Amino acid sequence: VGEKVEAELVIPKEEFEECKMEEFPVSLKFDGGFSLNSSILESALKNNNALKSSSLVFEVKDSLLRITSGNDNFDKLVLKEKIDYKNVTSKYGEMLSLIIVVLDGNVELAFNDKYPMQIKEKNEQYLIKWVISPIVESGG
Repeated sequence: VGEKVEAELVIPKEEFEECKMEEFPVSLKFDGGFSLNSSILESALKNNNALKSSSLVFEVKDSLLRITSGNDNFDKLVLKEKIDYKNVTSKYGEMLSLIIVVLDGNVELAFNDKYPMQIKEKNEQYLIKWVISPIVESGG
């Protein structure tokens, strides 16, 4: 009570780097994917945080995208969105969560079964591509 607080704040230096890379430097292949508003991904992330889960399962079946938060044998939340895409399922971890929080507007997603996901965000100023490795569980 009555204590004074002194703050020493470091203001980060803002820097911009120009990327002159013409092509993505890996041999991963992605199809055209599908467009999705990033707010849907943000909602899935909120579900994930509510359940304290560290992964999201993306499944498309019969043109219905299901993004499942939670873990096997525990509570789950499933976000559903009608899209036009092939039937496919893959699971992604915390790196996807770090990307979702910076997305804005419509993005394009492409993925395959147990295969990396590509997320593209594009506007007049830039095109950003993220590639996220899937969680592939071993076993048999």
